[in-house]
Amino acid sequence: MYEATTMEEAVNGFVAWPKISIELDISMNKASRGPNHVLDQAADGNKRPKKLGKKPINSQTEVQQDAKQQRLSFDFNKMNMELRPLAYYAFSSMREDNQIEIPIPYTISGANMLAFLNFDDIYEFINFQGISVNCILVYLRYLTELCVVNRRAEKFVFVSPTLISPVRTDTSVAGLRERADALVVFLHNAPKRRLYLVPHNGGRHWVLGVIGP
Repeated sequence: MYEATTMEEAVNGFVAWPKISIELDISMNKASRGPNHVLDQAADGNKRPKKLGKKPINSQTEVQQDAKQQRLSFDFNKMNMELRPLAYYAFSSMREDNQIEIPIPYTISGANMLAFLNFDDIYEFINFQGISVNCILVYLRYLTELCVVNRRAEKFVFVSPTLISPVRTDTSVAGLRERADALVVFLHNAPKRRLYLVPHNGGRHWVLGVIGP
């Protein structure tokens, strides 16, 4: 089985996908699952469908109670050591209505924009649950800066998933064409002779697309 550890190895090769992340029985509850669901790995090892986005909450009181329960039940000792500083910050300094604003450069999204991380984004990330688009955007900014530091920026370009991934479950011809046009415009204005790395979420999990020069 081929496993890649660097971007160079991933190009023109097959990247092994962890078996634990793959749904083997797609017939079960198929009617109840739409393209806006991902699989959430539970602590007991079972998989259950989890909707992308936030669940509807009826009142501000329920929002506060839900976040309070998350904070009270969280066990820092059971989490990855590298993620603990992020968890400590989220649980100690972020209120439920707080957002962290992170600038995303035009080289990633085609225009200068802001990514907003809230408590739920960080909570789901440190618990290995759903990863939001904003988390991916922040990670792409980090990788872009890393390439600049290591003088690899002339080889790789990271592309915002918002250019091609549906923010909503819009699978109409017009929606697909709109995203295709946005990607074409981005590539037309981007530097040539690069490898474009494009994260994409079709509704269940993130995959990495590679567009050659």
